[in-house]
Amino acid sequence: MTKEPIANIILSRYCNSVNIQASNNDMALDFMELPGIPRDGKQVIEGVRVYMTHEHARLMADLILKTLEKSNNIHTTSE
Repeated sequence: MTKEPIANIILSRYCNSVNIQASNNDMALDFMELPGIPRDGKQVIEGVRVYMTHEHARLMADLILKTLEKSNNIHTTSE
């Protein structure tokens, strides 16, 4: 048996919009796919809500920024 955890991704969705809310205790991130789909005469936007602590949200934001900076550096040096 391995001591390292293995990721088991149970949901995979495309996202082109995010709504972020913060409370005193945690953050809620609503990842959505726009423009949505028509259903029963209304435009329905499907999404996934993820809750996390403020500290985990900061860690995620830092990691996203570092990943984007690395990706941009790779693209600009290869052109």
